[in-house]
Amino acid sequence: MENGGEENKKMNRISTWIKQNTMLKLLSLFLAFVIWLTVVNFSNPEIKDVTTVEVEVLNGDKLTSADKIYSLNSKTVKINYKVRTKDRNKVKPSDFRAYIDLKDYSITGAVPVYVEVSDNVRGMISGATPSPMVIHVTTEDLQKKRFEIELNTIGSPMEGYYVANGSVSPGYVYISGPVSEIGQISKVGIEVDVTEANTDLSGDASLKFYDANGNPISVDGRIKANRDSISYMVPIQKIKSLSITADVMGEPAEGYVFEEIDLSPNFISVYGPDSVLKKHLSISIPASEMDITGSTKSITKAIDITPYIPQGLNLAQPGAEITVIAKIRKLPETTVSETEDESASESESETEESSEEPSSEHTKETNAENKKETVSDSKKETASESRKETSGETKKETVDSTELSTEDNLE
Repeated sequence: MENGGEENKKMNRISTWIKQNTMLKLLSLFLAFVIWLTVVNFSNPEIKDVTTVEVEVLNGDKLTSADKIYSLNSKTVKINYKVRTKDRNKVKPSDFRAYIDLKDYSITGAVPVYVEVSDNVRGMISGATPSPMVIHVTTEDLQKKRFEIELNTIGSPMEGYYVANGSVSPGYVYISGPVSEIGQISKVGIEVDVTEANTDLSGDASLKFYDANGNPISVDGRIKANRDSISYMVPIQKIKSLSITADVMGEPAEGYVFEEIDLSPNFISVYGPDSVLKKHLSISIPASEMDITGSTKSITKAIDITPYIPQGLNLAQPGAEITVIAKIRKLPETTVSETEDESASESESETEESSEEPSSEHTKETNAENKKETVSDSKKETASESRKETSGETKKETVDSTELSTEDNLE
C-alpha cells in the first residue's frame, strides 16, 4: 500500500510539472527543432541545381498527316530543381522527362513544356521547372521529290587506265522534307574514290546532296530519304593509242594533181575491254569524207572521229575532231612547141613500140640502097660543079673577046 502511494505521488508530480510552464516548454521544443534544422542545413543543405534534357514531341502525326512538317525553335530545355547536397550526385538527366504535345498547337505556335520526375528521385528533389516554359513550333508544307542518283568519282586511276562510265542501283531515291529545304537540293549522288585504281570497283556508298553549282551541302534532320546508301560498280579500263588513216575521193580539176593527205593529230587514245583493244591498231576515215572532185586548191576539213571508233571502244581524251588536209598542186604550164615535141616524141615511142624488129638481110638491103643514093648524090654534085666551072670559063672568054674588039676600034 505504501509503495503504491509513492508511485501515485510521483505521477502526480510529473503531471503537475507538465501542466505548469507550458509556453516555456513549447519554446524549448521549437528551439530544439531550429537547432536541429540548422545542424542539418549546415551538414546537408538544400541547393539549387539544373540539368539539360531533350524535348520529346507527342502527337506529331497530327501535322504530318496533313502534309505538314514542323520544327522547334529549341530541341532542348533546362530543368531547374532543388536537392540536398548529399543527394545531388544521385540525380541524373535521365531522371527527368521534358515533352510537348502538339495537340496544344495553335496559330501562335507556342506550346507548353511539361516536366516529369522519375520515382527514383521524386523524394530527393523539389521545384522542378523547365526553362523555357514554352517551345515555339513552326510548320511548313511537306514535299516529296524523286532524284536521279549521280555517280561521282574522286581521285585519278593508275597511269594508263581510264575510269569508264559506272552504274548505280537503284538509280533514283525519294527525298522528303520541308519545301524550303528540298528547294536547296539540286542533285543527289554518291562519291567513289578511284585513286590509283587498276581494277573494277564496287560497293555501297552513302548519299550526298549538292546545290545548283554542284557544291556539296549539308541538310537538316528533317530531310529524309527512302534509303541511306546506294550500290555502285565502276569499270577501270586500259588506254591504247590508235593511228589514224584517211583517203580521198575523186580527181582534182584538169591541170591539177593530188599530192598527199595530212592528219592532225594522227594518233588518238581510246579505252575499252582488253579483248576489244587487242583487235585494233588503227582507225580509218573513209574517202567519202574528203571529196576533191574538180578542186583547184588544197582542202582542209575538221572531221568528227567518233562515228569511226570501233564498237566497244571510247575516246579517252577531250575533243573528237581530226583536221584533215588534202594537198592539191597545180601542174606547170607548157608552150606549143614543147607540146608538139612531146606529142612527136610520144608518137615515135608508140611507133617504135608497135613495129617489129627488122631482119638482118633487110637491114643490109636498106644500107646498100642508102649507099647508092649517097653515090648518086655525089655524082650530081660533081656534075653541078663541072657545069659551074664551064660556065665560068665561057664568061671569061666572052670578056676577053670584048676587050680585044674594043682595042681594034681604038686603033
